[in-house]
Amino acid sequence: MKICFHLVVWACLCSYFHASAGIITGTVLDHQKQPVEFATITLLKATDSSLVKGEFTDQSGTFVFEQVNEGNYIVTVAGIGFETHSIKEVALNSNILQVKLDTITLMPITNELNEVTVVAERPMIQHEHDKMILNISESSIAAGGSVMDALGKAPGVMVDQDGNISLRGKQGVLVMIDDKPTYLSPEQLANQLRAMPADAVSKIEVITNPSARYDAEGNAGIINIVTKKDKNLGLNGSATAGLEHSTAGWSPEAGINLNYRVKK
Repeated sequence: MKICFHLVVWACLCSYFHASAGIITGTVLDHQKQPVEFATITLLKATDSSLVKGEFTDQSGTFVFEQVNEGNYIVTVAGIGFETHSIKEVALNSNILQVKLDTITLMPITNELNEVTVVAERPMIQHEHDKMILNISESSIAAGGSVMDALGKAPGVMVDQDGNISLRGKQGVLVMIDDKPTYLSPEQLANQLRAMPADAVSKIEVITNPSARYDAEGNAGIINIVTKKDKNLGLNGSATAGLEHSTAGWSPEAGINLNYRVKK
């Protein structure tokens, strides 16, 4: 009887936490009613316009935001050659946890000015060849948070409460730092990313279709954390292995020491 009671309580708790996370979906078309692929979709908090999550549209022009907490949001849509479109007052609450937005139509940019001043500004989220990039440097994402916090905002990346990382719902993600595999256990990696400050990172690259040489290690995709360039900064450490002798005999011992050095 006691076991049954515990199971019922656990099921109720799981249902509660599962129900508190919502989904926002939508479709993006151009003015000729054709799907717009790789349009940048950003989900912002309505209160302060801070980034919650970024995504890209697929071949059908569709995008999905999953595991979205209850609250009020703004959705912005941007595509190369199109005017940016914003949707305000997108709300999730206990009564509405699944929102399907009306079809979003992007209009082409028209040049009406004879003289235009161009200011080069790197977008927060961009698509480049085979990768999606979250630019952290000099953005609000870098303020006070960890790299683990920033990862949760990268396109297609999900981080659960235990620090397990998945890419578009798939486990087995290869996490690299400055193009080098970390070779850490999931627990060690989670601890390391929580210890790394986000302001030490320049960008996070997400590769959903890695080349053949990464298939064995990162069959779900690759996340490459690119740090700011400074020879005195970055991830470093050492590993030791050997034998220890005691009254009980010989026993193996091993250890690993990792740290991340930042400016003071």
